[in-house]
Amino acid sequence: MKKLLIFLSSLSMTTIISTNIISCALNSENKNGVEKPEEVIDLKSLNINTKLIFSSDIEINEDIVFSELKSINKDLKIKWNNLSIRKNEKYLLYSLDENIYAGTIKLEIIQKTNISELKSEMYLKLAEINEQSLIENFKAINPEVNELKLICKNENENWKIIVSENNKKYDGFIILRIYVKKDIADVMKNKSFKVNSINTHEKIIIKLVKSKYSELIDVKLKANIINKTSWSIIVDESELIYYGNCSIEIYT
Repeated sequence: MKKLLIFLSSLSMTTIISTNIISCALNSENKNGVEKPEEVIDLKSLNINTKLIFSSDIEINEDIVFSELKSINKDLKIKWNNLSIRKNEKYLLYSLDENIYAGTIKLEIIQKTNISELKSEMYLKLAEINEQSLIENFKAINPEVNELKLICKNENENWKIIVSENNKKYDGFIILRIYVKKDIADVMKNKSFKVNSINTHEKIIIKLVKSKYSELIDVKLKANIINKTSWSIIVDESELIYYGNCSIEIYT
């Protein structure tokens, strides 16, 4: 009887200990199995590159901006499905799920200017029509592109200025409108003029020249006497198409 009591007592203790062990194990498992909510991430902490540069021929909208933003930040581990773009005054990146991301980020949107919007008219001497000279003259009439790397090509008898591909402000190309300047000495082939009197004056000399060469009718000219029978005809500096000077002879 005594041995039976000892056995039952031992069995009871074993049961209690086993129950406690199982209970502890279950409690521990429950604690580890509970998923803690993810910590909300501030968008500004993600080091997102927010400067987006678009070519001049792109029509910018929310979808285009979002696509480019993902492309330039493809190396970042970001849940893009939880983000979107909206435009107020500026384009903004914002969260669709504030349990994952918080805050907004302003995006810097830059659209290149097509160089075709710049000035293209040039009045040049024939000898100045070459690649280097055209680039220099193009920069002279468009000083805002003075630091740009430009390429000049002659295609189908048209001179074209092209922006280097790595430029961040301008793109595209422009076809130049080139007007060849004429040396008045080449225009006036015959430089001898018959007059009624050697003792004449500037106005009569200018009238004689324009009467003989009708293309010079609207050109501002000056005439300076060299001697009794020689005059110098000078094109005014404000003229675009004509330039230079030449000497003429008068006779009776």
